[in-house]
Amino acid sequence: MSFLRKATIILVVLIIIVAVFYFYFYRPANQDLLDANNELRDLQMQRKKLQDRAATIDQFRADRARVKERLDQLLTKLPNTRDVNIILREFEGLATVLGLDIASFALESETNKGFYSEIPITMKLTGRYHDIAIFFDKISKADRIINFTDLDITSPKNVEGILTITTNCTATAYRFNPTGAAR
Repeated sequence: MSFLRKATIILVVLIIIVAVFYFYFYRPANQDLLDANNELRDLQMQRKKLQDRAATIDQFRADRARVKERLDQLLTKLPNTRDVNIILREFEGLATVLGLDIASFALESETNKGFYSEIPITMKLTGRYHDIAIFFDKISKADRIINFTDLDITSPKNVEGILTITTNCTATAYRFNPTGAAR
């Protein structure tokens, strides 16, 4: 056998070995690597989306906490319960401290105004003008919204050396009406 023939046979065997290696080992492994890289890229994209969503959820939770805190603050001004007894005790306590006489309390019927209801209370106060003014001022600074309307102040009378007046008025408290807010 000549050298050329031997070299040709060795070259053909080498080409067959390289072809077998390429088609049976390298190409499938390379395809697996490409598939794995594609899957890795897809998983990284999914992870990024989930991280973005998690950040959104955290922001949503923070927003929800702020809204709940604000709602709690607003419910002190416009409670969703009728708690008239608390209002009457506050009026009575403040009137006693200021030396006023509450001659009468009359709870009127509640009026539904949609998302809120009005709770009118007619009352009659007797005392010094300045003390009655302080009473109205302190009630106006309370947490709950209360309006005084229909003020009727009588002429001053001298009672035991003290000038007193009688004030008839309507105190209107408000409460949140959840059924009306849903409309």
